Formats: sequence, structure tokens, C-alpha cells
Amino acid sequence: MTKFLMIGASAAALMALPAIAQPSPPSPPEKAARWNAPQMRADVEKKIAERFAEADANKDGAVTEAELKAGIEARRAEAEKKMAEARTRMFTSMDADKNGQISRSEWDSHHADMKVKWAERRETAQADGKERREMRMKFKDGDKDGRKGHRMMHRGGHGGGMGWGGFGEKGFETADANKDGRVTLAEAKAKALSRFDAADANKDGTLSPEERRAAHEAKRAERRAQRGDS
Repeated sequence: MTKFLMIGASAAALMALPAIAQPSPPSPPEKAARWNAPQMRADVEKKIAERFAEADANKDGAVTEAELKAGIEARRAEAEKKMAEARTRMFTSMDADKNGQISRSEWDSHHADMKVKWAERRETAQADGKERREMRMKFKDGDKDGRKGHRMMHRGGHGGGMGWGGFGEKGFETADANKDGRVTLAEAKAKALSRFDAADANKDGTLSPEERRAAHEAKRAERRAQRGDS
């Protein structure tokens, strides 16, 4: 279950309140580190509470759709600003002689450096991919833990770091359980924690790397089945 599963599939409520305009995707090493790190239920609650507080502009204990949209726009603007800053940094790093222009030699030098970095990332990604392929093979071979993870998926969704809800403009009505036009912190936590608990096979309040991967793979299998993939 990783992308907590390193802020998805995806995914109840508030973890997304502002999954709007997320920063650049993590590098393969960062992804691998997140996949291999246990995740605490208390940490999930804390993160949701932090994002809820950020979205609750007037601090009345509830988030309205207007507040949610305003937060989305603010994050989008911030993301665009950071992208512009990143482009400037890249240009500056390539412009070795600082004359405001990129020469052919500067261009070639930059891309030579990038090739080295890409090669290093590929090696890390291949190692991470091997581990994930081994997990998929366990499912195919009828691994006991894998079957348990698959059953959990059908009982209540995936766990781990996969977005915890996907609560954005389109998910507001789903999060608003009592349909009063406001999402409280309890409502924001409900679906995300339900997914966490479904993935927490031994009910110890912590998702191990194995539990996260099992939930992630089970969710993928469920989606393939829905699409009719073999």
C-alpha cells in the first residue's frame, strides 16, 4: 500500500482536503523508504487533523464546500509558484557562465549529469520493482497472508498510504455523512480510518510494510476484476 500509501490510490475524507496540487512525485529511493516504513494509526489521525485545520478557514470546526474550493485554489496557486521557481533554478544551474543564455556545451553538460542521476534512479527502481513482483507472485501462489489481504479489501477498502480518501471537490458529498453541507473532523476521519483498520490485519494499530503491500495489491486486483482484465 505505499504513496501513505509515501501524501491513493489513491484516496475519505480529509487526507485530501487537500490533496490538491501535491508537490513533485517522490524519487524511487523515497518511494521505497515509504513502502518499507510502518504506518501508525495515530499518525494518520494527526495528518488528517492537520489538513482539516488548514482547510477550516474560519475555525468553526467544520469545512464547507466553499472553504474546500478556496483551499484547492490556494494550493494550486502555490504549486504554480513553486513550478516557476523550479524552472528558474534549473535554468540557473544550466547557465554555468551566468550570461543569461544556455549554450550547447552547457546543455550537453547538464544532460550528461542527468543521465548519471537517471541511471542511479533506475537501479533503485528496479530493486524496488523486484520486491513488488515477489509480492504479486505470493498472491498468484495462494499465499495465506495475501488471501487475507484480498478479503479485507472486499470488506472495506484499501489501507496504507494511498491517498486516504481522495477528498476533493467531487468527494465532498461523500464525506458529508449527514448531508448538512459541512464536513466535521469526525466525518473527515471516518472513511480514512475505516480503510486503515481494514488493512490492519492483526489490529495492532500499525500497518506493517507487508500489510500495506497486501492491501495495495488487493486493490489493484479488485480494479482489474472490475475492468474485466485477465
